[in-house]
Amino acid sequence: MECCGVRVALSEFVRVDGFKMLVGSMVGDYFTIRSSADVSSPFSSWTVIGTVTNDLGVVVILDPQALVNPLQFYRAQRAGP
Repeated sequence: MECCGVRVALSEFVRVDGFKMLVGSMVGDYFTIRSSADVSSPFSSWTVIGTVTNDLGVVVILDPQALVNPLQFYRAQRAGP
């Protein structure tokens, strides 16, 4: 698998139970996390995989579906404080 131009071993996805990413922002911001297999599709059609609140300055997002989806793109949309 490739992620951001870096080859990632499937064993690493299995070890962390999916694809793990970090979102950094001001404390108190909250985000809607979306994913899609087609980066060119309209943002409104992307699947919502979760909503997170940043309590510490950086929040961890884990997508367990990455184990079965060979190609995914992710977007974090700030929904407000």
